Formats: sequence, C-alpha cells, structure tokens
Amino acid sequence: MMDGREPVIMRDRVMDQETARIARDLMRRVMAEGTGKGVKKIFCDNGKYITGPGGPNAVPVPVAGKTGTAETGRDEKAHSWFIGFVPADNPKYAIAVIAENKGKGAAVATPLAVDILTQALNNRKTVMASR
Repeated sequence: MMDGREPVIMRDRVMDQETARIARDLMRRVMAEGTGKGVKKIFCDNGKYITGPGGPNAVPVPVAGKTGTAETGRDEKAHSWFIGFVPADNPKYAIAVIAENKGKGAAVATPLAVDILTQALNNRKTVMASR
C-alpha cells in the first residue's frame, strides 16, 4: 500500500462448496454448449498453451465463463462483457473483460479474454519453470 501498511487479505468463504461447484459447472457449460461454444478454445500442446486445435497430442484446457451483452439504452452498440476462469477444474486465473460499445459478449470480450488467459498460462509456466 502507498502508506507503508501491508494489505489485509480476507480469506473467508463467500459461498459453500456445493454452490461453487454448481456455478463452476454452469460456467463450463456456457463455454462448451452455450453462448461461448463458438469461441476459440485453449489447448496445451507440448507444454505450450495455444488457441486452436494444435498437434495430435494437444490437450483441451477447459474454460469456465459467462458471456454478456449490456444494452446502453441509447443509439450506440451494446457493451460486450465476459467473466471467467481457467483451468475450470483447478482455477489459476480469473478475468473480467468489458468492451464498451463493441456488441455481443461472445463476439468481442470472450475471444479477447481467451487470448489473455492463454498468455497468462504461458507466462505462469515460464515463471514456474525458471525457479
């Protein structure tokens, strides 16, 4: 903190484990079967995270998320948004993206979030490997 004090980290549960499991499963379904199903996917291919099918040994990395479109109420395009985390079963990264006046969530904010999450996974792998 700017005043020299250490930040306080709260570690209280905001929901019970069953509620968290249900939310995670629903968010996985959004990306697999719902509004996010047509968005590019993340794969681990020979130790590198990529978007796209990759080689024969590429393993899919499940993303959990929720796409959204927020109408502005004016004569402007809607805001595109996405919240999510990766890997879905053992989250390491969470993200929220808002693309103002860019249209539907699955069209703009979600692909952008997938790109950022892919890069985060690659950076973490590099940092972990260098220790």
